[in-house]
Amino acid sequence: MNAGFNPDHAPFIFAAYGISMVVLLWTAIGPLLKERKLKRMLKAALRREEQKAS
Repeated sequence: MNAGFNPDHAPFIFAAYGISMVVLLWTAIGPLLKERKLKRMLKAALRREEQKAS
């Protein structure tokens, strides 16, 4: 049995690498997107509070 590259398994291996890359990117980018959204929400809430105080 040859332990080297088996072309029959290539699609599964490439799919696994692709899925892993998507998961890693989402893990890195997801919190950044949430932080941006939270900052926007806080700025809007602060503006509303300032308008109420005026």
